Amino acid sequence: MTVVVVTHSEHDAAVDAVLDAVRARGERAVRFDGDHYPTRASLTFELSDDAPAGGAIADDALDEGGPVALEDVRAIWLYQTWAGYRLPAGPYRALGQELAAAAMQGTLEASGAFVMDPPGPAERKPVQLRAARAVGLAIPRTMVSNDPASVRRFAEVVRARGGEVVTKSPGTWLKQFEDDGTLTAKAYTSVVTDEALDALEGLRLGPMMFQERIPKRRELRVVVVGHDVFAVAIDPSESPDGEVDWRRSHAHDYTRTPYALPAEIHARVLALMDLLGVNYAALDLIVTPEGRHVFLEANPSCGGFEQLHEAGLPVVDAIADVLVGRRRRRAPARTQLWAPADT
Repeated sequence: MTVVVVTHSEHDAAVDAVLDAVRARGERAVRFDGDHYPTRASLTFELSDDAPAGGAIADDALDEGGPVALEDVRAIWLYQTWAGYRLPAGPYRALGQELAAAAMQGTLEASGAFVMDPPGPAERKPVQLRAARAVGLAIPRTMVSNDPASVRRFAEVVRARGGEVVTKSPGTWLKQFEDDGTLTAKAYTSVVTDEALDALEGLRLGPMMFQERIPKRRELRVVVVGHDVFAVAIDPSESPDGEVDWRRSHAHDYTRTPYALPAEIHARVLALMDLLGVNYAALDLIVTPEGRHVFLEANPSCGGFEQLHEAGLPVVDAIADVLVGRRRRRAPARTQLWAPADT
């Protein structure tokens, strides 16, 4: 059996820990650098009326076992795909990235292997928020829009309640790259100032999500793997740069303390994962000064388990066990997460 972890050439050391854990369970584990596809790494898929599906994965970064036959792959973790991000600059680069992403995802999903997790509705924040509300998790007041007038009305409502408005991406993976594939910027949560409200015409070029800012005593990074839940608490006051979004302060090594979710929140987090139909996600929650737990977002394909691994929680073992089939897996979500009449 072969397990493939799709990552990138500058992946975190925690990914190596997952690969080692899979190998310790007696299986072959290989890394596929998505950012080197299609320029260096290769994927091939074949199918016909009179032959079973087949193909191969080839990448210089694969271990000494050489190319991997698709029919030998039993599990794939789409940790971070980054397909096409090292394509050369030029007028067709964006098209090449779209083609690479479609070919990679289609080939891997059609392989017949267990995939953790195929791209889908769970990656879209509006879907996550509605699903979180449906299972009883508290969420911030939210608007997604490209209409400046609607956003200003939203801000008036929030400010009338004595709050502030923050803005963020409506998707789970928004980064900016140079033409050579170098990561140059990430989109972080930011406070919407008066000046920003007066200059919203850029929304016509890029819709954004707006939320009421939630006061916080601490932030939680919660990782769910299959049916296991792990959490650490992060004190955002440790760094002024991290008061709005702790991820902004890269230079600060936040203290990460293992955190026991209240039983009710633990159950609702698992219910959310059931509704979204994913086996892996890194969730962000806030604990308010009054002790209320508020769901912000889930990241099914953006990593996020490193903080828990560094805090000593056994999240790597859980990931490896789900990949090799030693722990119970979750069934995928239906295409539409709720009937049209659902609220």
